[in-house]
Amino acid sequence: MSIKVEQISLMHLFSLGAHRGNKKSALNPRLKKRVYGVNKGLSVIDLVETKASLERCARLLDKIGQKKGQLLVVGTSVHTKKIVEDFVSKVTNGQAAYVNYRWLGGTLTNWSTIRKTLKTLDKTKSMVSDRDFFDRLSRNEQLALSRKLVKLEKFFNGLTVLKNNKPSAVIVLDAKDNPVAIKEAEAMKIPVIAITNTNVSVLPEDLQYTIVCNTSSINCLKLIMEVLSDAYNEGFNKANLTITITQKEKNNQKQARQPAVN
Repeated sequence: MSIKVEQISLMHLFSLGAHRGNKKSALNPRLKKRVYGVNKGLSVIDLVETKASLERCARLLDKIGQKKGQLLVVGTSVHTKKIVEDFVSKVTNGQAAYVNYRWLGGTLTNWSTIRKTLKTLDKTKSMVSDRDFFDRLSRNEQLALSRKLVKLEKFFNGLTVLKNNKPSAVIVLDAKDNPVAIKEAEAMKIPVIAITNTNVSVLPEDLQYTIVCNTSSINCLKLIMEVLSDAYNEGFNKANLTITITQKEKNNQKQARQPAVN
């Protein structure tokens, strides 16, 4: 069952602890309008603003899904890795690439090097999986090749489905941990959906797709990512439906032009 933003109540977000911000002294000045107040020295996040931002992001992903654009999801902290994997598995047709170990500088802005590394990863996978070749290697050569594969997969396995360095959107979970990903995406003119608490130092220039919430709440993050994956899939399905209807119309027109057989 898909989840839509309008189905989510402010009380539900509150129950997940989405309103709990960081220390007032650490508040990024650009997020003042996203804060409702202060309680015991901690910022209280305005959930009305949070829900509105989530709705804008859902509309964006619906549009991207209709165009069958690719997504790149970044979540490198311990508690976001599984959430990233779940999101990628839910997105239709393998349209989401991901980074869940560490963002390497140049992932988007130095694509030629990344592409070469991805080719090396593919070649190394083939060498390890080719048992006739692998079994002929010495024990030390096998260990070296296996270790190389593990290291490459750790950093680059999630990028193998990425067609180029211009995905239609980059989703960054806990923006505080991945400022370079945000900067690179903006340098490439890619829309950034940044999910962050109030103590972040680097934010996108355009805050309309910035979702402020308690990023320490796993259930809150799960809900947000589920809404976003469902929005993308809905748009993707609309595109398929449009293609099907268009094809049927063309077939009907073709049949109508054919002369009747006496």
